[in-house]
Amino acid sequence: MPEELPKFIDPRRLADQAGSLTGFISPGRLPRVVAPYRLKRPVAVSLSARIDGPWRTHLGGQIKAEVEATCQRCLGVMSVIIEHAIDVIAVHADSSSPVDADDAVDVIATANGVFDVERFVEDEVVLACPMFPMHDNPECPPSSNNDGPHEDDRKRPFADLATLMSASDRKGDAGNETE
Repeated sequence: MPEELPKFIDPRRLADQAGSLTGFISPGRLPRVVAPYRLKRPVAVSLSARIDGPWRTHLGGQIKAEVEATCQRCLGVMSVIIEHAIDVIAVHADSSSPVDADDAVDVIATANGVFDVERFVEDEVVLACPMFPMHDNPECPPSSNNDGPHEDDRKRPFADLATLMSASDRKGDAGNETE
């Protein structure tokens, strides 16, 4: 059975010893996952590490989470399944070795060779959440909000503009006739 992951890991040690790590992070450890989202269960994380150079360690894996949100269309509760692939290179922040600009993966600096798993997973979950949660079903009915103004009661800010313009045109035409 998977166990709770530590807050910090040493990617190089992980690559040297086990090569992979699987576990979960409980919702209470991820305080930045906030409204409109709420984690329904612990976030499952699997990491694999391999040494990719003297100061670089490649981290790959998967993050799986289920969050609950309010649908912005019908205002009902909905579940959002997040499955996000991890593909990053951990680089010692104090190393002077340059990072290749053409790498197709993200680069994360580690302080003293320590990788903050908790913060990384929290960032990835927040970024993977949709900006506007809505059911995939187009049949999802919009909420019936009767508190707004009715069509006839709405203010039309430019409704009288045509009348004002035609009145000013008539004044201009009347002024030209006297000359």
